[in-house]
Amino acid sequence: MAERLSEYLDRELDPEACARIDDHLDACPRCREFLESLRRTVGLVRGARVRPELPDDVRRRILDAYRKAARR
Repeated sequence: MAERLSEYLDRELDPEACARIDDHLDACPRCREFLESLRRTVGLVRGARVRPELPDDVRRRILDAYRKAARR
């Protein structure tokens, strides 16, 4: 579920997939909390004036941590 929430926020999913996610979110407070955290993060990043480039190892560690959290 967590892996699809970014696509959900960006409205990249078909209506059927969005409906399934909506149903899941209605029943899962943990995923709702994760979605709100993701929304806040996206908002902060979009509002940032400077967007530094991350070193590849830092980018990998962040993605690994995200995937690990998404599997929980």
